[in-house]
Formats: sequence, structure tokens, C-alpha cells
Amino acid sequence: MSTLLEDARSGLAPFDPFHPEFLEDPYRFYATYREADPVHWGAPPEPMAPGCWYILRHDDARFVLNDQRFGVEIARAVPPELLPPIPEPFRPFFEQTGDWFIFRDPPDHTRLRKLVSGALTRKQVEQLEPRIREVAKDLLERAGDAQQIDVIREYAATLPVIIIADLLGMSLDNRQQLHDWSKAILAGMNLRQLDEAPRLLAEATRAVQEFSAHVRDVLAEKRSHPDEHLMSKLIAAADAGDQLSDREVVATCIMLFFAGHETTVNLIGNGLLALLKNPDQLALLRQRPGLINSAVEELARYDSSGQMTFRFATEDVELRGKRIGRGEPIAVVIGAANRDPNVFTDPDKLDITRRDNPHLAFGSGVHHCLGASLARMEARISIAELLERMPEIRLLREKQEWNRSIGLRGLATLPVGSPAAVLSSAAR
Repeated sequence: MSTLLEDARSGLAPFDPFHPEFLEDPYRFYATYREADPVHWGAPPEPMAPGCWYILRHDDARFVLNDQRFGVEIARAVPPELLPPIPEPFRPFFEQTGDWFIFRDPPDHTRLRKLVSGALTRKQVEQLEPRIREVAKDLLERAGDAQQIDVIREYAATLPVIIIADLLGMSLDNRQQLHDWSKAILAGMNLRQLDEAPRLLAEATRAVQEFSAHVRDVLAEKRSHPDEHLMSKLIAAADAGDQLSDREVVATCIMLFFAGHETTVNLIGNGLLALLKNPDQLALLRQRPGLINSAVEELARYDSSGQMTFRFATEDVELRGKRIGRGEPIAVVIGAANRDPNVFTDPDKLDITRRDNPHLAFGSGVHHCLGASLARMEARISIAELLERMPEIRLLREKQEWNRSIGLRGLATLPVGSPAAVLSSAAR
């Protein structure tokens, strides 16, 4: 049976992010299409869509992200009468996520983002450094003697949850439940097989309903006993009557929790895996720990947590001789743009000393990641603390298990350990 790349040699096959080999290594697929057809009409980002434009070069990706003719709201691009009806059983899921400001265009996006941005300025994030370091050390301490640890499940998936909960002012008594809700929502957003869709959407809908009820209970408590945290500030804005509705408060809190940890988990996990698979770069970082800032930028570029971000054309636009029609979906392939050889020297090489690094891992334009400064700091601290704790860190297995997701790229697990743990694992 031929692979997608073999088909491409005889006449480019439609780009298919659902191809069995894609999840393991998307970058060789990107390279083929980026060179041969960088503005490409291919398979849809979800099974129920008719098709999608894939934008694979860096300059085109930046153009689409910065141009106001490409929006995130399909309702602005497609007349309401032409939109497919929302399946009633799943309406709460689509309405809830539709209220997230990352899926809203100006002016609503501008209004909602402004209310949150004050808590995530670089200055505010810098004040979180002692707390992030404390959490990282505590999680590593709980791992025991650090002979081995699953970096995702015991470390990277927990640290950003604690920090975003601190920012919001949420208790973490139900940490596992919050994590499960988040995972169910992510699965609902990343449908890969048509036969899975009803089950995943039902689970995502239930998660949204339960998460919303939980947030409403917390908000009721905050109204009675306000504090200095972000949830109380959002309540104050809602109670002022002209900036925020209660429904938007709930949606914004859930979105911040979801976006505030899903992306960072993958930045930490993908980044550590890249270092372990490039021992020369890991050794260099150990020799020169001051490189941690440029290292995190390079890790974000090299294996981006956010692989694709989606837009809709609000009018007809021509790009590289292709007519993108109004209402047509567009996948800006961040992972491909960040390996573009026209922008990055030796793009498939991990180089933590890379100086010219205009990657798009945190997006661009009005939807540039609001939590980029926080994600960078969490990655810097968590990777540095782990390397200090485990000076002889090794992978416990060569082949990794990746989450089944199109938009986000991340590991399901990442077991690592000392040389002794590696030998013990091999013996088993």
C-alpha cells in the first residue's frame, strides 16, 4: 500500500492530516506540500467538513494571520442561511466554545481580551516566577528519588493547571475532574474519524455542561467573597453591566483554564523530547544554562504545540494564484511555517543558539497567544528544574505515544529516567 508521499510523486495527492503516518512525523509531509503546492486544497480538518485550504509557507501564514479578511468566526464569512444547523444534542458544546474569545473576531474579541490581558502582561507574569518554581520543585519532590518519572502525567500536565487555577482563584480540590473535562473538550474539537464523532461530541457536551456548572458555583462564591484573583475581576466587569455578560464570564474562565494548560503541557513535553533526541543540544544547555531563553524559543519552533490554527475567508482573496472563496476554511499550518527553509537556516535541525527565530508558535496578529509570556516562563522553569533534578535523564522508550489531535501536537506520555531505570526498563 502506497504512502501519501509515494502518491505525491506521481501527482500530488490531497493533503491528509488523518493519514496513519502523519501523527508520528508530520514534518516530512509538510516539506513535500510546502515545496510543491504551498496554498493547497486538501482533506478537511474534521470529518464532517467538505475540504480546507492548507497554508504551509511562513510568509503566507503570517499574511493570513495578520489580514483582517481572514476571521475565526464562520458566521462572519458565511450567510446564516447557508450554515449547517447545530445538532441539538451537542448545542451546549458548540455554543460554549463559540463564546471563547479565541474564537471571536473584533470587536467582541477586542473587548473580551482586554478584560483578561492585564493579568497576563509580562510584568504580571514575572511576579509568578517564584510560585512556578515552587510548584515545579514540589512536583519533582513528589516523584520521589527521581529515578524515573512520566514527564507528562506527573509533571507537565499538572504544573500549568496549578498556575492557571492560581491566576483565576479556583480551588484544585477536583484537579483530576478539571483535567478530564479539558481532555473531553479537546477531543470534541479534534475529531479524526466520522464514526467517533457522536461519542466524542456527546462526551465534550457533557464536559462543557459539568464544567460550566462548576464555574457558576465558584462564581457565586466569589460574588459573596471577592478576592484579588482574575475571576473576581471578571465578575466585577460583568456586574458593571456594559462589558461582560455572565455567560461570557463562564466561557472565559473555562477557555483560560483550557488554553492555559493544554498548550503549555505540549511545549514542555515536546521540548524535552526534542532535547533528549538531540543530546548535543541537551549537553550544550547543561554547559550553558543561560541559553534557556533561546532554547525555549527554538523548542517552540522545532516541534510546535499548536500545529494548525483555523480561519475563514470573509471575502474572496487571491494567494499565490489561488482563489480562496468567501466562507472557505483555511488551516494555517504553523508546524510547516516554522520549518520553512526560506526563513530558517537548516530548519530541521534543533539549534538552541538560533538567533534569527521569527517562529509563529504563538501565532501572530490580533489572535497572538495572550498567554505566551506565561507559557514561556513555565517551560523555562519546568525544563531547567527537571534537568537539574535528573542530571543523567534518559528516554525510557524510543517510540512515543502521541495524542490524536490535528490542531495541537502533544505526547500522551513521556517516561524518562536515570541510566539505571533505562536498564531496568530494557530488562523488562
